Amino acid sequence: MPSWARDSVMSLESATVTVAELAREHRSLAEIITALMNHDMISTDVLDGGHNAALAVAFALLGWLSMLYEPEIMRVSSDQIAISDVLDGYRSSAYFKLTQRSPDRRRKLPELLLSFGLMLRKEDVFTSEDGEDAGAIEQIAVVTPGGLNASTLTSLACLKVQWVDVIAPHLELDQATNTLFLYRYPSFCLANLPPENDGDARGMIHR
Repeated sequence: MPSWARDSVMSLESATVTVAELAREHRSLAEIITALMNHDMISTDVLDGGHNAALAVAFALLGWLSMLYEPEIMRVSSDQIAISDVLDGYRSSAYFKLTQRSPDRRRKLPELLLSFGLMLRKEDVFTSEDGEDAGAIEQIAVVTPGGLNASTLTSLACLKVQWVDVIAPHLELDQATNTLFLYRYPSFCLANLPPENDGDARGMIHR
């Protein structure tokens, strides 16, 4: 492997580790960008606008590491960050919008992600404002995991299942098309669960 290629791989690996550690501590996007530049992971001598390059790298790595969203790399600019439309035009509670202009980089990561939607939702969050929906949700019978599978959803509930590569829109339902979006890599979630006695390791993915 040429030396320049080896150095690039090492820089990407270092950047990934740095972003993962800072994201786990809920640092701000500005702090992550500063760390990347201070450790020479983004070369301002080679790239014009090194600060913007650091923004693109940091936001992309955050998406790939957490799998909460798929970064839209080509639409990242000095005043904009964006995520890909993985739901084919459907706007869910997870993704209210796909772009953010002039994002406040000083905000903590959970707050920054809220500007896109409820990617990091709490348990049992009900987002519908329809009174009938609220009444119906209280009367829903509990379905055990053992009695629920894709075949039941498609045959009895007449749902269309669309698999997605990111976690945030998992279990979103597009009522117009009767499409249920399901995250396709549950083993990723299992692999990232910290030990029960390790309270300090509960980061974005665990939430």
